[in-house]
Amino acid sequence: MIRWIVRHPLLATALPLAMFMVSVGALLALNASHRAVTEIPFAEGPDDFGTVGEFAFTERSGHTVTQDTLRGKVWVAACFFTCCTESCPQLSGALARLQSELAGEPDVRFVSLTVDPTHDTADTLTRYATAYNADADRWLFLTGSDEDVRRFVRETLKLGIEKNLATDATAGSRVLHSPKLTLIDRRGRITGYFDGTDPAAVGRLKIAAERLTREAP
Repeated sequence: MIRWIVRHPLLATALPLAMFMVSVGALLALNASHRAVTEIPFAEGPDDFGTVGEFAFTERSGHTVTQDTLRGKVWVAACFFTCCTESCPQLSGALARLQSELAGEPDVRFVSLTVDPTHDTADTLTRYATAYNADADRWLFLTGSDEDVRRFVRETLKLGIEKNLATDATAGSRVLHSPKLTLIDRRGRITGYFDGTDPAAVGRLKIAAERLTREAP
């Protein structure tokens, strides 16, 4: 529609030009509003981006974690892999920060799901968790089959994940994935996405998580 307006000869008149500018302004405002709702989903109540549904992954301890394990908890999910040299150190650093800042919220959990399950064994995940001082009771490190992980990330979390097929790909960049942190409420509903590489966005996530803890299970 915008291309038609640009080519239409009536655009040369003052009235259509004014209408065009108003339309562009409205589109920009709509986009800005959508971004704000996605990152700060509590201006007028949480948004619902769907539910996580059923899943089953293996924690570094060997225990199976399902949707029932986290039912009644507010949790933050991150996609990562242990030898990642791109966004993963920042994502894990963000979760470490949240673990500290939300220490007074016993119903908050943190979930790191490896997107490189072939290489990230239980021992590897344990060493990685130790490096970030992860509390085993509050910060879970999950793995599963490659197929299950990719399906969960793409279809449930609705985030991107792909193998890096570039000729210059290294071990630290062999999987391409989203740097978003996903916030999930007590009922398993996805309520927002936050850029885990942006300290300001992580701060907003903290506030959003605190608000969710005040909701009834």
